[in-house]
Amino acid sequence: MERDSDVMLDDINIDHDDQQSGDTRRGRINSLDFETIERDETGYAINQCNKWIIKPYRACLRVMGWYDLVNNPSPVMKLLRWIWVFFVSMVITTALVTQILSCFRRDQFELMPVTSSNKTIEVIRCNVSVVSIFVIPDLLLLTTYFYGIYLFWSGQEYLQNLAGQVFVQCYKFTTWPEPTSRRLINTIFFYLMLGVAYIVVSLAVRIAHAIVFDFFDGDVTVSWPDGGPQFSGGGKLVLVIFSLFGFIFFDAVYIMAIINYAIQSELNIYLLHALRIKVERREHKSLDAAIKDINKANAYLKVLNGKTATAVALIMFNLATAALDGVIILGDNTNTTEHTVVATFTAILWSLLVVFPFVQAARVTAACNGLLAAGPIIRGRPLQYMESPQLELDSFSIFTVSITMRAEIFAIPVYPWMAYLFAVSFSFTLLLLCQTGDYWYTEWF
Repeated sequence: MERDSDVMLDDINIDHDDQQSGDTRRGRINSLDFETIERDETGYAINQCNKWIIKPYRACLRVMGWYDLVNNPSPVMKLLRWIWVFFVSMVITTALVTQILSCFRRDQFELMPVTSSNKTIEVIRCNVSVVSIFVIPDLLLLTTYFYGIYLFWSGQEYLQNLAGQVFVQCYKFTTWPEPTSRRLINTIFFYLMLGVAYIVVSLAVRIAHAIVFDFFDGDVTVSWPDGGPQFSGGGKLVLVIFSLFGFIFFDAVYIMAIINYAIQSELNIYLLHALRIKVERREHKSLDAAIKDINKANAYLKVLNGKTATAVALIMFNLATAALDGVIILGDNTNTTEHTVVATFTAILWSLLVVFPFVQAARVTAACNGLLAAGPIIRGRPLQYMESPQLELDSFSIFTVSITMRAEIFAIPVYPWMAYLFAVSFSFTLLLLCQTGDYWYTEWF
């Protein structure tokens, strides 16, 4: 009986050991399965990022010559890229010259009747302020284009790294208002389509401008004062048509610089939002890990405030000048419906380009404030952090209070209240102009 009982005990121990080893193996398998699933989901998120963000964005950059024509280019493809850059720069430069000669720039002219040899003809008299109206904005536009080449040449993989980091942080979120990867894709794709739509609408407005102000009329002469050159007939028509062609490239430079800033701002916003949610839900292994992620986000933010913001700042002078000029011309219209409509659309288009980067910068600053506000909240020890050491909570709180995170343009911090103030001021100015100006739609106000 003792031997039988010993055997039975041994069998039970063996079975128990087998059960423990089986549970251990199953635990390892489950752990491996979880790691595999998580790795597959992360890979899927990065593939979606490359498909819906990186590839369309690079296609737009390649049109401007700001990115290699193909991935891993051969010496021949690199040469073709620089040939295309030379072609685009020559088109821009030539278009700038033709617009100066034809006075087809931001409505900087006056249409007036002139009597010559007992015949009254219409003359487009050009503005003599060549340096302030033509030369300085043109130099800034060319500088923006060549700075774009430098910007994307020195940091071609930066956007991909940033987008990949954002998608890895956001791929688990599925519901609104969480920063879901699907909503991010839709938003950035919308920005790209919005840029294309802006170029089309802007070209249509400029064609309407040429029609309304008789640039296509062969009997109207373009005249520079003080014995300057004059253009009429076919010569003037060639200048105007090539100027319209150049407007496409001008708007493309403006739009790509602004869309680049808008996309990187949106990626930073989603990254900051995701980190805030993960800190509040205690999804980091420790608060030290959260501090490391915030430092990474701050590094991306510094790049946004550095080279990317510089590219936008280069053209902000042009955009602000054109917007102000459009508002002034709107206030000194010729009392005709067609002229007023063209001037109104021109002012609106330029104003949108000025406002959009500031709005994005204000949203980035708001996202930074939301993330850093998590420090004092956690210091109050909500349920998620009741078991965390006091020293760790104090360190995280001090870190979030001491670090400075905000968006900057012109090296000037941009805060949300600035966007509200600008919107109110701009709306008040337009309302005041509409009430004091002699417009065909004044009675509506």
